[in-house]
Amino acid sequence: MELGETSQERTERRILDAIERTPMTVPEIREHLGMSDSTAKKYIRRMHERGMIHIDGWRARKGGGTPAAEYLAGPGKDSQMTAERVPVSEAVNPHPWMCKMIMVGQPA
Repeated sequence: MELGETSQERTERRILDAIERTPMTVPEIREHLGMSDSTAKKYIRRMHERGMIHIDGWRARKGGGTPAAEYLAGPGKDSQMTAERVPVSEAVNPHPWMCKMIMVGQPA
């Protein structure tokens, strides 16, 4: 801990150290640093808004749904999430009436 460092600065430094070389999702950061989900989300949102971290990519969730952002320390251009259609034959539960949409992270 640096002299005069606030609790917020200490937490931000811990987050930056955790994602310096390896991108992590909010749940991974939360688990790695032993903080609550709401605290992790609050810090990540604020740090992202201030340009301290950026979205390096997107990872599919185990249960499906919107992919999770993977954050990396430092300024940078955020990876954009785009919609891409998947043929019905490749859908998890293909039905003739079903047209599945998934989100795929595309590097910017």
